[in-house]
Amino acid sequence: MIRIVIVTAIAAWILCSSQGYALFSSYSQTIKTQRFPVDFYDWKGYKIRYTKSVMDDSNPPIILIHGFGASFEYYRKQIPVFSRAGYSVYAIDLLGFGGSEKVVGAGYSAELWAQQVLDFVTDVVLKSNKSKKMPILAGLYRHMSIVLSQ
Repeated sequence: MIRIVIVTAIAAWILCSSQGYALFSSYSQTIKTQRFPVDFYDWKGYKIRYTKSVMDDSNPPIILIHGFGASFEYYRKQIPVFSRAGYSVYAIDLLGFGGSEKVVGAGYSAELWAQQVLDFVTDVVLKSNKSKKMPILAGLYRHMSIVLSQ
């Protein structure tokens, strides 16, 4: 019984306190991001983490967008596969998730994240995409992978 209370208290401290979250977050990022190069994009004054694997421009770029409560590491197995197939791959951490900035009172919503993705495509992906091919957006919706492209 005492062990359960202690473990619960530690878990609550990690999840609820800024010091605990920062410690846990930096530790998990150190482990997880060793596999992919990490870049940061300044979006409306917030630090947004993303990774990219840029290949030739003969194929449209793929942008991987994680689901709620995840990060770009969700796609750790897909990124190398798409890259080897000749696609430039971008994976972003949405505001409030993964290695992106966590903002109290940001008014997190689907509309906010949709605007963030649109701005990321415009400001980062299309600027480095010399072929100007329309990117392929891939994400999660109710535990099913969906791919949207134009």
